[in-house]
Amino acid sequence: MAAYFKQKGWGACAIEPSKDSRAFQEKFGITVLGDFVQDADFASCAKFSFVSLSFVLEHLEDPIETIRQAYQALEPGGIIMVSTPNDFSPGQLAFHDFYKEEYRWIFVPDHINYFDFHSLTALLKRAGFTIIRRTTDFPLEFLLLGGINYYANPEDQMKVNPFIQNFESAFKTTNKSKNLEDLYVGLAQQGLDAAAYYMQ
Repeated sequence: MAAYFKQKGWGACAIEPSKDSRAFQEKFGITVLGDFVQDADFASCAKFSFVSLSFVLEHLEDPIETIRQAYQALEPGGIIMVSTPNDFSPGQLAFHDFYKEEYRWIFVPDHINYFDFHSLTALLKRAGFTIIRRTTDFPLEFLLLGGINYYANPEDQMKVNPFIQNFESAFKTTNKSKNLEDLYVGLAQQGLDAAAYYMQ
């Protein structure tokens, strides 16, 4: 994502503990902090107008502290985008109940926090943020509910990305991107959410 904004003419700063990934991003002229996010010195970069925390908070022992650091690093009116798994959504629970499945999405100790929209909103409000938009991406539980069990079947795992790419491309290449956007916003309202945008 940092490379995308860099190409658009923005200043960009990334946090990346992996040495190889850090070296790759630096090829694009991106300032990269070589730390885990909870140890990163946000103040070492300039003030931000946009911060993305994509699938980060579920791994942190103290997610509120990272959110507060991000708040302090943002310019007044700056925007933060937060994405987390929503692994106990109505769709995931329907899959669990209908197919008598186990909770295959629990990854301890990898995932130590689980959020839904309400708990994520409460966390960000504690740091001073206000919600401005709530949306999601393609709910993977739709595949599970339709019998494509990518948790248990390696062959089904190979179907996930092509399915989603075809699904979204059908909208985007036929001038129906707004319909896709509205669909995802509507799904988020049903609790099938994984992302939200907040501002100071």
